[in-house]
Amino acid sequence: MCAVADPYNHIRERIAQIAFERQRLERRSGLLAELEKELRLLLKDEPRTAASILAAADSNGGRKRKRLRQGNLSPLAARIDQLLVSGSKTKKELTRALSDFNFGDKSPKRMIHLTLVNMKKHGIAEPTGTEDSWRLIRR
Repeated sequence: MCAVADPYNHIRERIAQIAFERQRLERRSGLLAELEKELRLLLKDEPRTAASILAAADSNGGRKRKRLRQGNLSPLAARIDQLLVSGSKTKKELTRALSDFNFGDKSPKRMIHLTLVNMKKHGIAEPTGTEDSWRLIRR
């Protein structure tokens, strides 16, 4: 006996595919919205952070500069700053040393990279030019 194929089966399959794609896009949209929010917060803090770093550089005494700099760093940047005090580190070494840090659902390598770039932008850290290594800028 020959079974009759459901003529609407392909429509149901397509609806399921569309639902799956919509969920994927909604997740992606949420991640992008979160990233945008974080970047906007960085921009909002930029003038205050840059002013603090410049004020610290103009002051006499490294202790004041260090206190101002650490007071304006994100928790991740503060941890990276502490790790780089002992000398230059590669991103791989930083990733291993920060394995206990809560990155949420974000990629640790990406967050470390973005933080290092931001620290470079504000004159706190710089790449050494060898093996993806970074160090603090000594003033």
